Amino acid sequence: MRSTQPGRVGCGSCRKGLSPGVLRGPWRGRRVDGAAGRARCRLTHREGSTTLRLTSTDFQDGGALAARHGKRFDNRVPQLACSAVPADAGSLALSLVDTHPVARGYVHWLVDGIPPVDGEIAEDGGIRVGRELEAYAGPFPPAGTHDYVFTLYALDRSAPTAPPRTGLASFLRLIDGHVLATATLTGTFTES
Repeated sequence: MRSTQPGRVGCGSCRKGLSPGVLRGPWRGRRVDGAAGRARCRLTHREGSTTLRLTSTDFQDGGALAARHGKRFDNRVPQLACSAVPADAGSLALSLVDTHPVARGYVHWLVDGIPPVDGEIAEDGGIRVGRELEAYAGPFPPAGTHDYVFTLYALDRSAPTAPPRTGLASFLRLIDGHVLATATLTGTFTES
């Protein structure tokens, strides 16, 4: 689990484990530092001191996702929980992105309208409370091992509501300047 300390610059830890080069999809145009393997996110974080956390009982950060979470298997959402949600948050949002260069930032899941409270936000049956902008599509790499990054966004009370079927790039533009904190959790999946 990686989290950000909000400031007025890109968080610097939203993306992890990326290959050197230029990112595609929602991170288009961002350079990845070959030594650190990190990219700066495009979001402007609000001032604050909260360290938002995202965890799972189904896998550890950087660990393998079970086959049941894959699209070609049971397509089951892994259990996800959050803690240290900022007191002034109005809502939470969640994305799942395949960060492998071949996948080009493919969005596997996007949810907004999650209540800003500590506790379980997703379980084996799906999201507990919230609105899916993109339905969950479990990992399905064409070959090899891919990293799947779950990103949790704590949004302020004035964050606009995303229209139905909003994609991740549009969603990130919409919430820019309304992000109080973010946390990420990365799972790997290998096509067998």
